[in-house]
Amino acid sequence: MLDEVNLLERVRTDPIWFMEDVLHIKGKGWDLDIWSKELFEAIADVYRHKNNLPTKYNHEGKSMFTVRAMHGPGKTFNMAAVMHWFCCAFRGRIVCTAPKEKQLTTRLWPAFRKINARAGKLYASPIKVDSTKITWHGDEDWCALVETASQPENLAGYHDDYMLFLVDEASGVSEALYPVIEGAISTGTIVILVLIGNPTKNQGTFHASHCIPKVAKHYYQVHVDLEKTTRVSKEWVQRMVDKYGRNSPVVKVRCYGEFADSDEAQLIPYAWLTEALGREDVGAGMLPRLRVTVDVADGGANFTVVTAGIIYGHDNIIVKKQTLHSFPASESPILAAQAAHNMYKRYGGSAANGDDIVVDSLGVGAGTAGYLMEKGLPVITYKGGESSDDPKQWRNRRTQSYIVMRDAHRDKRISYDEDFLEEADGVGGDWDDFTAQMCSVHTLPGTERVEDLETKKAMMARGITSPDRADSVALLFATQTPTIPGQLGNILVTAQSEAAKENW
Repeated sequence: MLDEVNLLERVRTDPIWFMEDVLHIKGKGWDLDIWSKELFEAIADVYRHKNNLPTKYNHEGKSMFTVRAMHGPGKTFNMAAVMHWFCCAFRGRIVCTAPKEKQLTTRLWPAFRKINARAGKLYASPIKVDSTKITWHGDEDWCALVETASQPENLAGYHDDYMLFLVDEASGVSEALYPVIEGAISTGTIVILVLIGNPTKNQGTFHASHCIPKVAKHYYQVHVDLEKTTRVSKEWVQRMVDKYGRNSPVVKVRCYGEFADSDEAQLIPYAWLTEALGREDVGAGMLPRLRVTVDVADGGANFTVVTAGIIYGHDNIIVKKQTLHSFPASESPILAAQAAHNMYKRYGGSAANGDDIVVDSLGVGAGTAGYLMEKGLPVITYKGGESSDDPKQWRNRRTQSYIVMRDAHRDKRISYDEDFLEEADGVGGDWDDFTAQMCSVHTLPGTERVEDLETKKAMMARGITSPDRADSVALLFATQTPTIPGQLGNILVTAQSEAAKENW
């Protein structure tokens, strides 16, 4: 039986024992991965090195750690485990930050609670978990705190003998945060900084901590790949590679934990998409109107995609919802029209407000447009091959919509609701699929300064599937005027089954 002093020393020098025997992180899917053990031991090496004890990984006793990982190896869970260990080993303070407070309170805090519920009662019972603060033994200074990265000045006042700074989703936090943290970790006895996240950006401190030698030399680096985790399905990774290619930015970042090299031909960088997810204040102070778009598939491997967006002013857009539908080829036009109409009603669409529906009206989409206009709805019949508003600038209308969409991402004028991808017709809302499609669209070298895009036929020759999700978002940037309801012109209303018409 260890006395209190020797027990504390055991915790400080043997984090794996603490995780497994005190927190009970072992067995039945709880076993620690290779990367987890390496990180925990490397962090404990800070104490070992300082006290002239044998080190295991971090032989220089570096106090700054940076972890880049693919999707799904348990990053949040392991950060919660580090929190448990640190505040048991050292009567100190933990400061947790992320791009948004919600990322901590809805993910890291629940992971901490989950571990605490499994841990030994003697250890766990004195811990109190509140919404943004965790305290040990009722001591307000022996705690873990949530601090939003949007206000770096909040971190300036933290100085203590024992401190742990955790930066989750480190690629996405403001660069203004890092100088403040560096000032906070400049003093103290054991002060540790851990950056962790997906490698979504090829710039900034998180990228530099892995890739820029003069910065990286100050960090202990961990790269979580397939060989270091059992939690990520190799079959899933292979499916992603087969679907999008090994060099796809999404495959590199999400499947291999690699920073994706910039491709001059890539229209929208992956980082712009992650930054736009949940972006706030888009279109503030402008009058809103609703636009629903529908990219109609004729059956087969492609999906019909319906997207709802709120447009503020001319081209500030919040993407509210996107659904995928797999319709029988014979009924696709009318069922696509029904799905678009349902989305329009869901968000209170009204022609009097200037709300409209954009339909990709080539092929079967012509029938969808016709059905919607028969219902008296304001419809834009969109044909990507038609002339753009300025043929000297954009090769055709499809190019125009995509280029303007790109500019909206670049200029931070577009936002995606965090739950905008919704399962429909048994097809799941998939962020990886969405971003992979968005990143698969390439530009072509222009002639006479006319911007152009790679054709879908050329994309298919590269082994890339049709970017139906991306097309539906690009349609939000259509500039045509809706057709007046009742004036169908030459829109073809394709005959469909009586059963489908009755459902409509």
